[in-house]
Amino acid sequence: MRALMISASSIYLQYGDRVLFDHINLTIKPGEKIGLVGRNGAGKSTLVKIIVGEQSAMEGSIAIPNEARVSYLHQDLDPPKDRTVRELAESAFDDLRAFEEELAKIEDQLNTREDYESDAYASLIERMSSLHERIHLMGGDQQDAQIEQVLRGLGFGPKEFERKLGTFSGGWQMRVELAKLLVQNPDVLLLDEPTNHLDIISKDVLKQAIQNFDGTLIIVSHDRDFLADLCELVYEFRDKKIKKYLGDINYFLEQRALDNMREVEKITAIKNNTPKKQPVDRGLLKKKRRELQYIERDLEKLEKSKSEYEKQMANPDFFTEDGHEKKLKKYEAIKSDISTKMAEWEDVAEWLDNNDDSV
Repeated sequence: MRALMISASSIYLQYGDRVLFDHINLTIKPGEKIGLVGRNGAGKSTLVKIIVGEQSAMEGSIAIPNEARVSYLHQDLDPPKDRTVRELAESAFDDLRAFEEELAKIEDQLNTREDYESDAYASLIERMSSLHERIHLMGGDQQDAQIEQVLRGLGFGPKEFERKLGTFSGGWQMRVELAKLLVQNPDVLLLDEPTNHLDIISKDVLKQAIQNFDGTLIIVSHDRDFLADLCELVYEFRDKKIKKYLGDINYFLEQRALDNMREVEKITAIKNNTPKKQPVDRGLLKKKRRELQYIERDLEKLEKSKSEYEKQMANPDFFTEDGHEKKLKKYEAIKSDISTKMAEWEDVAEWLDNNDDSV
């Protein structure tokens, strides 16, 4: 694994009147294992997209070496349902095949050219050397063995290799996507909420696979158990900035005096210097506090229902069972309800933060 550093310098991003990043700076050293935490909407996934080049900041810059191999597992996956597990994993080597074709063309040119002292000849030699290195690092003729090893490590047996992705639940499809990334032997691996659709067993399988990764690891997650033993550093997104904690997720929670990751979601932005509105009706305050309690109660029930469906979806045979389409629709409806409730919670929590002296 190559020693490659990533740096973000003075990143600024604004949506309408809302400032998401206020000139943040970040340096990620080679081989670091980092957890990104913070409230929904704080910008964790956005920063990851800026790092991989899928989104641009309004100001600032990201520095990543051109030769770096960066792999990114999106939060919302949509793999081709008509391809088999093996076929999707093999697509990781599309770049390898392109490199091999380019190498063959260069070798043909070198066999026919005689301008050994020219700059053009030297450039071809340099490019050929670079391609040889990339092909070697990406596995070359070991790709079949690599694919099988990684797939087995993620819980797939030989019979599943030829099954189409559409016959698996979202959690198992995520495993195939991760396998595709791991066989690429990347320098940097970024995972955005990788445990969203997984039960406890699947999380353990995923965690074991990632623990063997020796490159730079960046994980966006709200899952304390998953982050434990994986991440050595934590960056918290809060009040348009990020803060670095020189310890694992348990150290972070201890420093923030939090009992669990769910409390991270309840942390409102650091209060600004704007005076609180006066006076505030005590009856309205009471009503808002009660409203917040009801929303939290609803969220707890919805999360429990979501978890129950995800346990069913973690079964590889879920998509072949009668009635799975109805269950999927119900699951998607629950996720939508959670998003709606979270938005309601944030609005009420922000109002209380600005108006309730006891908060």
